[in-house]
Amino acid sequence: MRRHRSISEIRNVEAEAAFRAARRADPFFAEAWYNLSDLLDEQGRLEAAVDCLRGALRAAPDYADAMFNLALLLQRSNKHAEAAEYWRRYLANPGGGAYRRARWH
Repeated sequence: MRRHRSISEIRNVEAEAAFRAARRADPFFAEAWYNLSDLLDEQGRLEAAVDCLRGALRAAPDYADAMFNLALLLQRSNKHAEAAEYWRRYLANPGGGAYRRARWH
């Protein structure tokens, strides 16, 4: 019997394709990297999600939300020393850092 994909599975495939296309079009589009990481994490693709968060931080080094999520995912991966580095960066970035201030003001 052939298994049909659910609407959410189809939407996830479409969302992943859209985020990857946005990332290819502009490698410095940090939100595309960040949103793709969320989607991949939800799918259990932890290492790929970590790679995307690293990409988000290459695009926007002060992206506080990416630092926070990367620290969490590294903790879940039992990479505690590396996670601690991102927690320190996040905590040293009061108010969300320059990226957030520039983005929302």
